[in-house]
Amino acid sequence: STIVSPSDLLRSVCEEFGLVESKRPLGEIHDYLVSLNEFLLESYRKGENCALIIDESQNLSAEVLESIRLLSNFETSKDKLLQILLVGQPELAVRLNSPELRQLKQRVMLRHHLRALSLQECCEYVSNRLKVAGGGDRTIFTPNALESIHSYSAGIPRIVNVLCDNALLTGYALGRKD
Repeated sequence: STIVSPSDLLRSVCEEFGLVESKRPLGEIHDYLVSLNEFLLESYRKGENCALIIDESQNLSAEVLESIRLLSNFETSKDKLLQILLVGQPELAVRLNSPELRQLKQRVMLRHHLRALSLQECCEYVSNRLKVAGGGDRTIFTPNALESIHSYSAGIPRIVNVLCDNALLTGYALGRKD
């Protein structure tokens, strides 16, 4: 959410790998690249794998996405030093199809698109989330409520969460348990 430039990206990556302190003033891109390269090479020598996972990637500017492509250049003669995972909403695929990002798209080795949940999967998903939250095996939502949740959410888990949270909050505010 705070990555608006290539230098922000590099600083954030270096912070996450513990290479710079978060309270230091913004440094030079070259310094971040040198530190990151040294870290990745040392990790490689130790037999460690390094991964960079960027969530909500669809929100990044083309300039920042291009700098991610440049991070994929960290490699030895045999292996990549940094595995990069871009995670995002369906809009990310649309962004990667733009002409300005064709070089990044060419480096994407694997793509996976999660499909929407079926009604059965949605019911199991809600049940599991309730168990994790401490609800045990109780059935809180009626079959009709679950069908409505699935219908309105189109099986998208993030929207299922919002609908269930709002339903539980509304039920609590109204003092209803049915």
